[in-house]
Amino acid sequence: MSQVRVYNEASNKTDINPFKEAFMTPKRILIVDDDPQILDLLATFFAHCHNSRTCKAQDSETAFKELHRKPFDVILTNIHRPGMDGLAFTRRVCRLSGPPVMVLTGDFNPMAQQQAFASGALACLRKPVKLSQLVEIMELVVSKGMHYIGTGDKAKSLKTKHPGDGSENMRQPLRKTCY
Repeated sequence: MSQVRVYNEASNKTDINPFKEAFMTPKRILIVDDDPQILDLLATFFAHCHNSRTCKAQDSETAFKELHRKPFDVILTNIHRPGMDGLAFTRRVCRLSGPPVMVLTGDFNPMAQQQAFASGALACLRKPVKLSQLVEIMELVVSKGMHYIGTGDKAKSLKTKHPGDGSENMRQPLRKTCY
């Protein structure tokens, strides 16, 4: 496996993997996007930087076949694609009690965000997404069952996905800085 090397201007050093600390446990990730470049980029990033197992699907039908063949910890999906779109896909995954779904979209607006959460997604992130941000949110969604709520250019906040425990409306800043 090749290593990713990134020059860190602040320390004047080359880091082998600057994102390793943000993602502590390897994941089994299903990536669904009709753009082969996005699929390859995300699959390579998670496989090489975080020792995660990734599976790529360019459409919902292929993604469901993979879901029936093997378990996943999380699904990354886009919204707009031919055939069954990402929102319908997310609703179906949730009806099947599948893994948590994170939506990535270039069409990031309040309506798209609302539709993503209404379909059952636990995160909605704007493309292009900072990989360090994606890693951080994925870890929270998978390990703590948290919703990610944000606009991409404002401070992020979280709420738990467990209704009835008194915390579903509690929002905490994820970071005081903006991405």
